[in-house]
Parts: sequence; C-alpha cells; structure tokens
Amino acid sequence: MFAEDAATFLADFGQQVSWTPSLGGAAVMGLMLFDQPDEVIDADTMSRQYLVTFETTAWPGLKRGEQITTAGVAYTLRTDPRRMEDGVFSAVNLRKV
Repeated sequence: MFAEDAATFLADFGQQVSWTPSLGGAAVMGLMLFDQPDEVIDADTMSRQYLVTFETTAWPGLKRGEQITTAGVAYTLRTDPRRMEDGVFSAVNLRKV
C-alpha cells in the first residue's frame, strides 16, 4: 500500500487519537482505526478486545505501556505495535483504563 493511500483511508475511516509520550515531549495527534472485536475464549465465554490500527511512520516511539486517548476514553497499549503485511500499517491491542 502506498503512504498516500494510507492517509486517505485513515481520513475516511479513522478517528482522532492523542498520545503524550511517557518519556516527555509534545502530544502527538492523529488518526487511527479503532475496533472492538470479540474473541471466543471457550464455548461459554467471549471477551471484548480493543484494537487500533495506524500508519506506522506516523507514531514513532509508540510502545507497550503507553497511553492513548480517543473520544475522551483512555487506553493503555497491552502489546508493542506489530507491523501488518507490507509495514505501512501497524496494530496494537489495548486495555481500557
């Protein structure tokens, strides 16, 4: 995927997210795709997951333990971001704070 396509895709489907790096520095604002997929644990149990997908180069330094905010709700990154397919996008699991 080309970076121009990623920006257009996020502009159409993304929502505004903010992140203030824990090591200091200015807040980062941008667009991410927010999803809440359900995961089947066993026959009787389902779990709601929180997941964001974002343009990899737009969020350097984002890592496990950092906190992001979207729509007034704070989330902590449960994992380090993992690159998807060609690396234009990365995804990370979240925990609601």
